[in-house]
Amino acid sequence: LEAGCGLGHFTVAANVLGYRAEGLDWSSPTIDRLRSQFGRITWHVGDVRELQFEDDSFDAIYSPGVCEHFREGPERVLTETRRVLRPGGFAVVSSPCFNEWLQRRVPTLAADEPVNEATFYEYAFSPSGMAAVLERLGFRVLQIRPYGALDTLECYGGWRVPRHLKDALAFGLDYLPVIRNWGSTCIWVAQKL
Repeated sequence: LEAGCGLGHFTVAANVLGYRAEGLDWSSPTIDRLRSQFGRITWHVGDVRELQFEDDSFDAIYSPGVCEHFREGPERVLTETRRVLRPGGFAVVSSPCFNEWLQRRVPTLAADEPVNEATFYEYAFSPSGMAAVLERLGFRVLQIRPYGALDTLECYGGWRVPRHLKDALAFGLDYLPVIRNWGSTCIWVAQKL
């Protein structure tokens, strides 16, 4: 299940690779479009915080940049993810990363004005912080992988990289020790206990 599938890229790719993939998103128009374009795939309209599936329904769930968008935090989304996973099933969660580089620069990056609750958009989780949430909810974290270090350096470090060099540089930075931990995004792979 791709929980929060948006345009369904992962669901379609998994289906092409031979997996029985399903997609779920809250947007009815998006799901209607996906149903018309990819009618052989099962698509669902729903809320990732209240999944409409039976317990132990899926072998794996991919949640691509979803759980960080709820003001109450990720716990409800991840609890539902765990509920519908089969024992031993895998959750793959991605979100913005409050990485080591940003953590060391909090005083210089913090806004001068108080946060406006009406404009809340998303959280960013430290690699260890999200791992602790997953473990508390009954998962065993198997892998933590920050990526997108170039994004961090461009957004917050003032780097300007010519377009023709970006792909190669981004790839290289994500494999360099230390620097790879500066990723703007992180993926956690966890197994339901």
